[in-house]
Amino acid sequence: MNRLEERNRKFLTYWKKRREHKRKYVALAGVWPLFIAILAYLWTIDLKLPDIDVVQFGLQIIVYTSVGVWYGLWSYKKHEKMYQELLAAKDTEQA
Repeated sequence: MNRLEERNRKFLTYWKKRREHKRKYVALAGVWPLFIAILAYLWTIDLKLPDIDVVQFGLQIIVYTSVGVWYGLWSYKKHEKMYQELLAAKDTEQA
């Protein structure tokens, strides 16, 4: 078995488990931008907590979370497409 086949087999095993929980996969992708938004905002106000502008902070969280969810959906679709292609190739190889 060559290296590419081993990698594809590992991917099939990995994605078979992950694909069952689409919402969880997308939500996890949408959560990490929240941490980035908080850190970025705190950096822009030089860590002075009384200077927090709630509207700007809320807008930043909405934007970062939207990008995270979009990335999660895009990533899910990309992985699902690859999974289906590998399954089809595996089925034709076995036949």
